[in-house]
Amino acid sequence: MFTTFTIIASIIMFKDWNSQGGTEITTELCGFITILAGTFLLHKTKDMGKSSSGRLPVYTSPEPNTVSESR
Repeated sequence: MFTTFTIIASIIMFKDWNSQGGTEITTELCGFITILAGTFLLHKTKDMGKSSSGRLPVYTSPEPNTVSESR
């Protein structure tokens, strides 16, 4: 919300897009969408990897088959 309101305020106060061409406006909109997508992904993935007990799972390799060699 902060980024959205900041961009809207700069448009209103400074008439920023009056002197810009289509390429510059498109680039700014793509940057804004990138920021929104990154914020969304960070929010959605912040709890990934946490189990209900609050500890991270421990992964171990399986025990190798120990075969005794007879000579």
